[in-house]
Amino acid sequence: MQTKTLTAIEHDTSSVKCRSEPLSEIWWQGRQWAVTTHGVERRDGTYHFAASRLREDHRSSAPYSWIAHMGEKGWVDMEDFATAFFVACSMHGHKLSIAEVAMLRKHFSEAHADARERERLRPFEAQAREELGIGGFMWIGDFAAFDRRVQELADAAALTRESTSTRESTSGLAHVVEGGEHDPGDGEHGEAAVDAKAEDDSRGYSGSGD
Repeated sequence: MQTKTLTAIEHDTSSVKCRSEPLSEIWWQGRQWAVTTHGVERRDGTYHFAASRLREDHRSSAPYSWIAHMGEKGWVDMEDFATAFFVACSMHGHKLSIAEVAMLRKHFSEAHADARERERLRPFEAQAREELGIGGFMWIGDFAAFDRRVQELADAAALTRESTSTRESTSGLAHVVEGGEHDPGDGEHGEAAVDAKAEDDSRGYSGSGD
């Protein structure tokens, strides 16, 4: 029978400057998020939602969750938020069903994939803005062209890396094929070694030093 090991949920002790309203009484806190008497709050005071909304839309015709919602935001530490969410459900008495937990795990996995894609595209955003003449503020009509150009730049860079890697691999293989493997028994030096051994054998030389 397989046993499961529970990992302790650590309470973060680092200091975070509050930039808005002070948080409610804190029951648990992570790097970015805290579980409070109010619900779940960002530690700098800029984002929060009440405990009564923790399971909001879980049973709707198109199930949604806070984990899916926050996963769409680039600034959210998703590991920390997910921990805060489950801690909040436990401390505020929200018992999640097996189906809810499966849905939340799926949403968390999708949020991770989205985060990886954002990190892949981020290095090309400045170039896309410059090419399209987009300043600090982006109009609604700019988003489609901007997203498309960022994707094109990222895909082009990926193809370049793949092409370079293929050329390097082909070059290395060609070098091995052309150079061949060095066999001490081949070529001029190998023949000399064989002749020397034959001469030693004819003299009864054993190589033992006797």
